[in-house]
Amino acid sequence: MKPHHHPASTAVALLSLTLAALSSGATERWGVEEVTLRGPSGGHPYLDVQLSARFIQGDRTNVVPGFWDDGDTYRIRFSPPTTGEWRYETQSANPELNGKTGAFTVAAPSANNHGSVEVFNTNYFRHADGTPYHQFGTTCYAWVHQTRELQEQTPLGDDKGNFVLAKPGQYYLVYCFRGKSQSIELPGNSPYKVEVIDPWAMTETNAGTAQPGTYQPPTPDSDVVYRFSIPYQRGHYETQKLY
Repeated sequence: MKPHHHPASTAVALLSLTLAALSSGATERWGVEEVTLRGPSGGHPYLDVQLSARFIQGDRTNVVPGFWDDGDTYRIRFSPPTTGEWRYETQSANPELNGKTGAFTVAAPSANNHGSVEVFNTNYFRHADGTPYHQFGTTCYAWVHQTRELQEQTPLGDDKGNFVLAKPGQYYLVYCFRGKSQSIELPGNSPYKVEVIDPWAMTETNAGTAQPGTYQPPTPDSDVVYRFSIPYQRGHYETQKLY
């Protein structure tokens, strides 16, 4: 007769094992295991000393280079891709650093540790555990090499936390945080096409048009970016799913 394991007792056992691993100083998956060594401090260690380590788990081997960290300190940092037992052995032409061995235990990752970022389906990014990674940013256009007049036009910000990125004659980006809206002065004589960009859902949604002059976007329920582009092209713009 097979023994019966109650789900609650199983959960408690798993939790106990996890806590035991953490209390023993276990490195978490996708965390950092650091090996610290003492070696030569004279001469030019950064150039003269070569150091690496082989991190091994079963048939899997990862070779990681080490680095000089001032004085006689050398370090090797490894981010384990799997849980369980790992061992390592250092390699160096310097006898003080060569052949050092050790072992460590890798526990499950913490709640906010999703692993490194990798390419997904050619055009997208995701974390190692499959969680989508949404990168959002703007271009700096090397302002230090532009004229003072252009530098004063963009980016436009103030001490209240408002922020507008402008490329005059092409578009304006108005950053609005959840529960907060800010106005913008739209120059010219032609209407603007207005789009709402959700940086988390990676969507662009048509929001109609805006006339030149003062425009106050609706107060958003989440962090969004309003894009005003010119000239306005008549037509129907549907929500476009980018991810």
